[in-house]
Amino acid sequence: MTAREEYLEALEYYKSTPQYNCHRLVANAIRTKKLIRPTHCENCQKECVPVAHHDDYSYPFLIKWLCNGCHSDTHIHCGGRPLGSRNLFHK
Repeated sequence: MTAREEYLEALEYYKSTPQYNCHRLVANAIRTKKLIRPTHCENCQKECVPVAHHDDYSYPFLIKWLCNGCHSDTHIHCGGRPLGSRNLFHK
């Protein structure tokens, strides 16, 4: 299997996950201005363009707005995969 085929297979898998649906709903809400992204991190209060973190993907709009550093720390401390990992679509 080529690298492109592996990527497309992994992408297809990702699109079937609750994470994908959550990310899509939040991105669409931000784009249509139904959800306003704050200007600071909820955790450290740093002024930034925070990213949406979900503790539970069954509640897409229950979001913690975190800076990149706090978001990475949250994933590491909750046993998740560190952000920036090469295998974005692991099963």
